Amino acid sequence: MNQKLTIVLAASITAFVLILTGAIISWSTQPASAAGAAQVADVYAQRETEYQSRLEEANAALEQAYAQQSASVQAQADSAASLQAAVTPEQALQVAALRAPTAQLLKSPELVLFQGTLAYEVSLDKGMIYVDANTGALLYDGTAQVQNTSQARSYDHDDDYGEHERYDDD
Repeated sequence: MNQKLTIVLAASITAFVLILTGAIISWSTQPASAAGAAQVADVYAQRETEYQSRLEEANAALEQAYAQQSASVQAQADSAASLQAAVTPEQALQVAALRAPTAQLLKSPELVLFQGTLAYEVSLDKGMIYVDANTGALLYDGTAQVQNTSQARSYDHDDDYGEHERYDDD
């Protein structure tokens, strides 16, 4: 029995030493992790400050670009308004009516610069039509795309085997 007691006592002392060693190691590393957490917090705060600074710079650059764009658009509108058109708004409306006879007029034709050319913008419920304000020629027909896509939405097709298939774009 004496030998059993010695083994149990040795095992108990070994377990106590191991637990004590683990506690000392844990205790000694704990202040280092608190310092590490403070460093991580400092890094995050630094990154947030840097992010906010870059965000403000980007917003300032966007505001400046927007101001330049607004000035450019206003200058184009002023130059378009100062130009004289050989075609009247009614004539531009007639050209548009020939291109899209079933379309409804949304607002009266307006003088605009379309790709650098003085033109009337005719707003229809099916799209926009641009008519050259000097010659009366059609510059762009936005209603043609609407008409073509409605006709091309679905079609029937007979394949080589004589079977009947339906194709839909939707």
